[in-house]
Amino acid sequence: MIDNDHAVIHTLVRDLCSSASRALAPKESKGIFSEIIRKLEEHFRDEEEVMSRHEYPDAHAHRSAHSAILKLFREGRESLIAPNGKLSVAILERGEVILSRHVDKFDFELTYFLRCKESE
Repeated sequence: MIDNDHAVIHTLVRDLCSSASRALAPKESKGIFSEIIRKLEEHFRDEEEVMSRHEYPDAHAHRSAHSAILKLFREGRESLIAPNGKLSVAILERGEVILSRHVDKFDFELTYFLRCKESE
């Protein structure tokens, strides 16, 4: 489930990056941002439930990373609402990098913890 979520979220972010390069209308881009945020919120909620259920020791840092990612995407979406709001490719690229690093670090560590716990 979690790996599938990652794939869906990364696809949406790539779609948004593509829309920026095609100069998609702010309203359409805002819709894609909203979908990314919705998927992130669902995914993060599921991860946080798993962390709580298994008493994950690094849960606080992991949740903080979730908050920072959501903040970045919400700010990107809100920038489209402002007068002359334009979709910043730099914001999107930064979001894509941050998401990848999150998966590579935090999600990898959580997965490792859960696998070790299963083998106990």
